[in-house]
Amino acid sequence: MTESVEDLFKQGVDLYYAGNLLEALEIWEKAIVVDPNHEFSWNAIGSVLSNLGRYEEALEALEKAIQLDPNYKNPWFGIGNVLDDLGRYEEALVAYEKAIQLDSNFNFPWNGKGNVLRNLGRYEEALVAYEKAIQLDSDFSMPWNGKGNVLRDLGRYEEALEAYEKAIQLDPNYKEAWNGKGNVLKDLGRYEEALLAYEKSIQLDSNYWPPWNGKGNVLMNLKLLDQARACLTRSLLLVTDRDIKMWANTLLHHFHHDLSAPMFLYRMAIERQLTSLIPSSKWSQLFQDVERVCEPAQQLLQFIAKGEHALSEMEGFQLIGLIHFYMEDPPIAHQCFEQVDNLDDSNLMGQFYLLRSMSRYCEPCEEEWGFALDQIHGLKAQSEVSEEQWYYAGQLLRWHAEMEGDDLSSWKRIMKPDYASAIEFFERSDSFLPSLYIRVWLHDQALEIRKRDALIERVLKLESERFQQTGRPQFLLGVALESFDLNNTHWHHPVFQYAFYCEIFEGLQCVWGWMDSHPYEVEAWLPYELRSPTTTPQPKPAVEVWQIVEQWKQQLRQELKDNQQQGLQKLYEHVSTMQSNPRWADITGSSREVETQLGELIQMHVTPESWRAWDELIHYYLLSQKVSVEGAILLRIFGLWVVSLRQQSRDIKYRGAIINAITTIISNTLMSLLQFNVPFAILASAGMVASGTLVAESFLDQPQHNLSTFERIRNSFTSFVIQQQETLGAEAFQKRYFPE
Repeated sequence: MTESVEDLFKQGVDLYYAGNLLEALEIWEKAIVVDPNHEFSWNAIGSVLSNLGRYEEALEALEKAIQLDPNYKNPWFGIGNVLDDLGRYEEALVAYEKAIQLDSNFNFPWNGKGNVLRNLGRYEEALVAYEKAIQLDSDFSMPWNGKGNVLRDLGRYEEALEAYEKAIQLDPNYKEAWNGKGNVLKDLGRYEEALLAYEKSIQLDSNYWPPWNGKGNVLMNLKLLDQARACLTRSLLLVTDRDIKMWANTLLHHFHHDLSAPMFLYRMAIERQLTSLIPSSKWSQLFQDVERVCEPAQQLLQFIAKGEHALSEMEGFQLIGLIHFYMEDPPIAHQCFEQVDNLDDSNLMGQFYLLRSMSRYCEPCEEEWGFALDQIHGLKAQSEVSEEQWYYAGQLLRWHAEMEGDDLSSWKRIMKPDYASAIEFFERSDSFLPSLYIRVWLHDQALEIRKRDALIERVLKLESERFQQTGRPQFLLGVALESFDLNNTHWHHPVFQYAFYCEIFEGLQCVWGWMDSHPYEVEAWLPYELRSPTTTPQPKPAVEVWQIVEQWKQQLRQELKDNQQQGLQKLYEHVSTMQSNPRWADITGSSREVETQLGELIQMHVTPESWRAWDELIHYYLLSQKVSVEGAILLRIFGLWVVSLRQQSRDIKYRGAIINAITTIISNTLMSLLQFNVPFAILASAGMVASGTLVAESFLDQPQHNLSTFERIRNSFTSFVIQQQETLGAEAFQKRYFPE
């Protein structure tokens, strides 16, 4: 037997109020099949479609209900709601007024009218509409919330607070009213109360974006930037398409000016189409800046994703996760470390960053923390545990202690963390430098000065031993930004080294401070190369080296382009007038071939009188990108050497002058390129710049003046500098050869 339209309609109502919208919609669609003229079902379909965000379909259904009964007030109210959601406020106002005209005691359209009038900035009229809705039903919570919104807009904060509290009294689960209360308390500077209100709203609906935004703003005011970033990140992930148009400016201001989250903002610009929402030139430039910063990192991530490298699947996810984590895109970092967890849930480095990335945009739940803690305590039963596992166990316990030392519902610290369990695990990796650095900081926090100083002595001696064994500093000089050599099996190591650097930075600061006040001990325990100034800056993401190299290339290309446009032709004409042999103008081929041909011409034709012209010629080929930086410097040195032989002046006095001249050429050529403030970007290509004196001595000691010397020096100096960089490390290399 076919069910009646009335029975189907009632079933749909029950499902709707039980929260089963799609099932209710299906039942009401069956109802209009039974009776296409059942206006109540058409109105109900319009209502549920509106709730589902299917606004155009909702309007069609509601208009059908009105066609069937022009005096039916409910669909007019529903049309007002849909038009309000679509931002068509004037049309929404007409619909609400039509519903009120049909029934002046219908309180819902009075509340809707108040909302629209507020959106139109007609605040006093909005207050009248809300008051009318309250007059019709004093227990109706929604107009009390709307009244609070308008009073806050008018700066009448105490009255607004009373209105919000009345709405909450009528409906304790009214998330919008709790959020409004948080907003007005924030305006009044009552930050702790505001946080409690926002957290109540979040508790009622964790996917409701406004309280995340409000809480983030309060934390910004309290200078708690990490927590603020987490809340604002969550708000931008959750904000509706409708609301993002209204709040995009505010959110972008935070992420660009107050917080550092380039990769997250880059992704949001694409996924949420922020550039189309904010077409102004100001924000257009912002997105260009963000894109320029993130493009090199994106290229690196694409390289990793191709799989054309020696990384295991685990290392790949760890590397991608660290890049996203330290470039402040925690949701993607979280996804990567979830994959690490899936591959090996006992990997505590993965657990550490899984929980940390979650904390950057949502709080880890007890279940996730419980699993990590179980893994940690299970280590004691294992026979073989790596030092890195013990270290990350200690880091997790340290971080957990700090979280327990906070009242998570408030921004105030209520107790001092207990690091005892963390120290026990750090002590199990007693020769692992990161663990020692963290223990230095923990003892410093506990004012255990003797223990701290004893550990610092061990740290410095271990740093010295590692340096003598490997020729590389570990952490003491900071983690220098090194170029990613994608052809090297270990190209990804700087990212993992940087992660350790960030994790132990507090301990490093303690050690640096101690070194400042104990110069004699430092001199006794450390080799010269490790006695660096201790004002090392806050670490930057290791992936920034990729950005730096790419930015340097772009700047250099622009510099060369500008030179070509403005002065290259002039230089060409000048060189032409100074050269007696025109063969130089015909040189073509690769940079290596051009360098060899120029070397041949210099060997045959250079004289002391013509050297200046040859020097300008080399400069011309450098600016026209026909020779490399390395080649230009070598050619200049080679030319000076040939000049010295032609003069047959190899006495000590002239020898010293030539050495000084060559050293100056190297220094000047390099420093002219270092104006881009990227001192390590070109060292590999400008190989022999390491020691001008060594270069000059090698040339002057050769009895023959032929190109084999030029080729030999080209190769040997490049190898020499690469070896020096690997031995000293980039930062010590810079200090030795290019001191301030």
